[in-house]
Amino acid sequence: MRSSYPRRYHVFFYCNTTAFGASLMVLILLLVRKVSRNPVWLRALQFAMILGLLGLMGAYAAGSCREVRTSVYIWVLLLGIFAYVTLHVVFFKHLAPQCLRDMFWGIRAYWKNTLGHIMTPGSGKTADEQGPAGQLEERITDGEEASNAERIADGQEASNAERITDGQEASSPERITDGQVASNAERITDEASKKREEKEDLERNRSSLLVLATLVATVTYVAGLTPPGGFWSDDNKNHIPGDPVLRDHYPRRFKAFFYCNATAFAGSLVIIIMVLSQTAVDLVVKSNALRLCVVVSLFGLMGAYAAGSCREVHTSIYVFALVATVLLYLIIQCIEPALSKLACIANTITRVKKRNKEMVQQLRTFIADLLKPPIPVKDQSDNSTPGTDGKDFQKLRTYLLLLGILAATVTFQAGLNPPGGFWTDNSDGHIAGDPILETISPKRYKAFFYCNATAFVASLAIIILLQSHLITIHAMKRYVLQTAMTLVLFGLMGAYVAGSSRKFSTSIYVFVLVLLVFVYVVLHILYA
Repeated sequence: MRSSYPRRYHVFFYCNTTAFGASLMVLILLLVRKVSRNPVWLRALQFAMILGLLGLMGAYAAGSCREVRTSVYIWVLLLGIFAYVTLHVVFFKHLAPQCLRDMFWGIRAYWKNTLGHIMTPGSGKTADEQGPAGQLEERITDGEEASNAERIADGQEASNAERITDGQEASSPERITDGQVASNAERITDEASKKREEKEDLERNRSSLLVLATLVATVTYVAGLTPPGGFWSDDNKNHIPGDPVLRDHYPRRFKAFFYCNATAFAGSLVIIIMVLSQTAVDLVVKSNALRLCVVVSLFGLMGAYAAGSCREVHTSIYVFALVATVLLYLIIQCIEPALSKLACIANTITRVKKRNKEMVQQLRTFIADLLKPPIPVKDQSDNSTPGTDGKDFQKLRTYLLLLGILAATVTFQAGLNPPGGFWTDNSDGHIAGDPILETISPKRYKAFFYCNATAFVASLAIIILLQSHLITIHAMKRYVLQTAMTLVLFGLMGAYVAGSSRKFSTSIYVFVLVLLVFVYVVLHILYA
């Protein structure tokens, strides 16, 4: 690259070195305890973080593309991010006049309502459909009504006691006052505990989103600088050394991969900036914007994986079918409670759900009767979902999110860089940039590809479903998350068996382990 594109190389080198040095500075500052108490060092830490992100942006823009028109798209995205940070942190917070601030608050309130209707499943008038804010308001209102009723009842009892005997006139007001004080203290304690729990949940979600955005930025940065297929090492046949091989043989796939990967990278940087920003006041707007950025980044990952991991049409169809299935499910979950459906569509959905439930119940009954367990299976109510209340639900949600992030990271990298590497020339009937394993052992490559793609899309589906509290509960009740996690684990197992060995004798050991895990999971699901 230094010989073919010297200017791009110099920009990439200096930006990447700056980002590396800034990241080391951040690590050193975080290890010093005095930083949290010194505002000067805190500003230095913020400056180092911003410098590191800007260095990453410049290095990605210079190193991931070779043409001007592809660089324009990257620079537009990155300049948009930089403009957002500048306007949000500097201008509207410190330098903007009052009229522009009022305009900004109005625009933010509009987007709050719009994104709230889009990202919240349901917009009815019930407390469950209004989300946590509506539920909290309803609980506060109910508490006020209950306390008012208690005060009225206490007043009536006091007046009755006053009419009955004069000796209790002094004791009744004291009991009324004590009851009011106790009720108010209990209500204040409950509200404080609820606010503390909401703050803890918010911090936990911010930490999970920061981990997700960091890993997405990592894999997309590496994938953008080292695209699937590798680079040309010579200047034969009208290509330049250092250019991506995929761009010459499959230009459309390379463009799709490039734009989707760049979108996911930019979205992950936006998530990092928004999560680390302390200037946002409205947490609802911030949460909805974060969810939208997460969905955009994950679908960018899906598009980059579909375009960069396969070279033929039928393999791409499988990946796009999986992505379309996930997208369709999310659309149904978000729109079904909010929009009125046609009668035929509603009846069809009802019949399909009923038939699916009957088939699952028949299958479970058949397997249970076939195996005849010594301990009878406990009946579980349809409305009861294990781990959906309180801290247990939050822990389960965090664990599933971390597993989904880890699975998405490893499957994305394995899909873009399959085992065996790529061909570097066009001799002997193969094409440069194609996977070597596909030519040597096509059956193993197909097994690896389909298993890895299934695990990748299922892991992204888990991450997307966990972004909404209500959708997570509905998905757990319908065993969607459990099914997706099972697909992720078995997809990883199948991809490992197919891609880690080349002979049948070496595959037997891994296959036996996978079979034992499969038997254990089936028994655990049936008899747990």
